[in-house]
Amino acid sequence: MPSQSSPAILAPHLPVTDKLPNGQRQSNSSFPYTEISKKEEMFDPTSRFVLALGGTPSGTSDKGPPGKRQFDIQEHELLGFCEFRFDVEETLSDRLAEVVYCYELQLKPSVQKQGMAKKLIGILEDIGRLRNMEKIMLTCLKNNDPALSFYRHQGFEADEIDPTRISEEEPKYDEEVDYVILSKPL
Repeated sequence: MPSQSSPAILAPHLPVTDKLPNGQRQSNSSFPYTEISKKEEMFDPTSRFVLALGGTPSGTSDKGPPGKRQFDIQEHELLGFCEFRFDVEETLSDRLAEVVYCYELQLKPSVQKQGMAKKLIGILEDIGRLRNMEKIMLTCLKNNDPALSFYRHQGFEADEIDPTRISEEEPKYDEEVDYVILSKPL
């Protein structure tokens, strides 16, 4: 049984359980993680979440200011989530860009291909605009064709700091990576 602070509690459908004996996630990715490193990322004080909950919201608490009300997760099924942070990213010029960075977008298989991911990204874009962020950014593995297709349909393109794009524009920069950095202006 996962501990209360385990990523498996927040997202039991994540492949966190696909671990090698040493706890390393089974993947040929340059982004392998252990359950501990994933937990640290997800529970970092700067991480924020947009949750997609199923069921009727009957267990809300009116305590706290509007926008900070608590849902009783026990009474709702977690269908998916979007983990994000407000961050500052480098650009090819000397300036820094304020961005909303999408760390993870996960949906239960039973609710995929129903517009929920598009809705979560739309909410994230709205949050970024409200905070006057310049763009929304994310990193996606090149071998994740469904995710790449989804993000491109949502208007994401290779960011100016994407290593793949840089190596195309500057042949002397020949870094072979298994991911792309995508962004969309807000």
